[in-house]
Amino acid sequence: MFDEAARLSNSSHAFGHLAAYAYPSAGKEALHVAADWMTWLYALDDGFVDESRPSPVVVTTQTAALLRVMDGGSATTPLARALADISTRLTRLGSLAQTARFHDKVRGYLLGCLAESACRATQHSPAVKDYLALRVQASADYTCLALVEPACGGPELTSRQLHHPHVQALTTHAAYIIAMANDVFSLPREISNCPTDFIFNLALVCAHAENSGIQDGLAQAAALTNERIQVFYELYEHAIPAVDALTRTYLHALAAWLQGTYDWMINSGRYQPHWPPGDWPGADTARRPVREP
Repeated sequence: MFDEAARLSNSSHAFGHLAAYAYPSAGKEALHVAADWMTWLYALDDGFVDESRPSPVVVTTQTAALLRVMDGGSATTPLARALADISTRLTRLGSLAQTARFHDKVRGYLLGCLAESACRATQHSPAVKDYLALRVQASADYTCLALVEPACGGPELTSRQLHHPHVQALTTHAAYIIAMANDVFSLPREISNCPTDFIFNLALVCAHAENSGIQDGLAQAAALTNERIQVFYELYEHAIPAVDALTRTYLHALAAWLQGTYDWMINSGRYQPHWPPGDWPGADTARRPVREP
């Protein structure tokens, strides 16, 4: 799927560091699962979605193989075999219910990939609100957030705790923030690496909607991200004293995932080298999320 140059490039992006940033309280086995999952995501994304020629048929073929594995079928592709392995290890790490929730989020991710591939193939730029609803799925952030609970290693949350309005809202905001911030940081990389001239990115969707230039679109994307960060911060400060101790532990881990993923994007070598010298926005374009004391 990748040539040697692409493999060497991906190894420099420190996906193992991403796992450590995002799940700072996780044990060794949980970090291995998280690191493998994040490497898997970037392999699928770079190989078939973001940085390849858009082909809904190819993405559909990959998606079918992955859905079969999650439905208990045999693995027929390298990505499907890797997904089966990660799923088995996740079940040993957590519970069948946690693995089922993870698979539900993977299905949403695959839906997002199909939608992105279709938009790129037809050069369709959706409305900003529609783009965001698709992008948060295609970002796979919900799949990574599904690993937060088993990575904590503590007691499993009840359905009532998981579906508490504060937990649901903060999880959604965290997923959107990382998807949106990633679009800001990754734009030059996508422009450089994509073999077509149609890029599926929030900054360009904003520019298209306002009939403006890339810099204006980038500024609007950063502003939207900062608005979402502020909403997260205010709700987080309200939620922490209002929930029980186990839910509070989960919310601390969720905030750590948000902050850690954001910090990895700034510090990894995946995005910064593609920016012109002196233009790397770092923490200035999109404000950093809440940091745990």
